[in-house]
Amino acid sequence: MAVKPLGPWNDSTRTQLGKFQLPVLADPHSHIRLIRMQAGGKDKPIVCELTSTSLKDAPPYAAISNTWGDPTPVTDISLNGQLLKVHHNYAICIDQANSDEKSAQVQLMGDIFSGAGRVVVSLGSHGDESQFLLHIARELDASAWCMKLEMASTKRKALRAEWMDHMGLSEPDSLQRLAYAWHHFCDRPYWHRVWIVQEFILAQPLAVTFICDTDSIDLYLILQLYDDIMIDMMSSDEINATPFTKILKITDRVDMGFPPLADALRFCNDGGCSDVRDRIYGFLRLCYWPDDIPALSPDYTRSTFQVALESVKYLE
Repeated sequence: MAVKPLGPWNDSTRTQLGKFQLPVLADPHSHIRLIRMQAGGKDKPIVCELTSTSLKDAPPYAAISNTWGDPTPVTDISLNGQLLKVHHNYAICIDQANSDEKSAQVQLMGDIFSGAGRVVVSLGSHGDESQFLLHIARELDASAWCMKLEMASTKRKALRAEWMDHMGLSEPDSLQRLAYAWHHFCDRPYWHRVWIVQEFILAQPLAVTFICDTDSIDLYLILQLYDDIMIDMMSSDEINATPFTKILKITDRVDMGFPPLADALRFCNDGGCSDVRDRIYGFLRLCYWPDDIPALSPDYTRSTFQVALESVKYLE
């Protein structure tokens, strides 16, 4: 495919993308854009094709849940035949400059993530012993010890000690290494974003994959490590101190029934976002709405004050 340069780089990816004509959404309340990617060759940009479709008729797709990062553009991609410079986590599929479209697409976000065949969680680069943690999680699953631990009752502690010894994790230094790796994995910047709460909770649990650099691991292996090993070897204060564990607790709460907005905000009061209105909009899909009051909907044409004022009636 011939690649046509989009023009000189200006101030931001948004400036550059503003020159690109995004495929029109027939109805932003029911349609989405999808990217089909091809691997780029050596020293060549990744080739992407951007299309639009109704969410109801969409082919199998993966939804990406990403980590904040440096907004400086670092990568060239070919988008529908035009060269575009982007940073690693830019949201190309939504016209960020169109408040009406953005409002409609944000309202769809819960359905997009719950309907995805795979949710790919981009955790960033390896660091703080994350490779070691992923290795231990895989070994626990491959060794079938997890099955023994799940079936055990009175012998669980002895079986866990036996497995830890088998893996060379019985020494204090090894235990500290595993605890360190777990804490830092669960406290990564990804877990501090407002939007990942609903993205993570509404995804199908068996369809979530974590990505670190070029390494990947499925969510169920991390949960298996958490349930079978980490809960027993760390104190409750250590376990509960991370945002990942908080999200697991929110998941349990949602499984019992959607909470009212006030409770959702109380559970998730420390998430970060670039737009303060998202402290409300980021949780709407997880909330129970009374029959006598219309559900609150995202509207980025409203000011922060207007959003706060409109939200008050749901907090009483």
